[in-house]
Amino acid sequence: DNLSVETLTDPAAPPMGQHGGQVSNMGRTWQWTRSAAPLGEGGLVRVDIAVRGASGQVLAAQTLLRGNR
Repeated sequence: DNLSVETLTDPAAPPMGQHGGQVSNMGRTWQWTRSAAPLGEGGLVRVDIAVRGASGQVLAAQTLLRGNR
């Protein structure tokens, strides 16, 4: 949820392509990936976010739409 809020409230659109990282929260380390791609000619960006636990299994996934500005 934190990455989703950051993605939606950042004045700049996320960088296009796939990016990832690690974050510690609640005493655990989580792996995340965020993929962003333009969605047609309307200035929208599709953002797919996935969070994995220590086992590598996707524990949460979300798709967002936001403006490309």
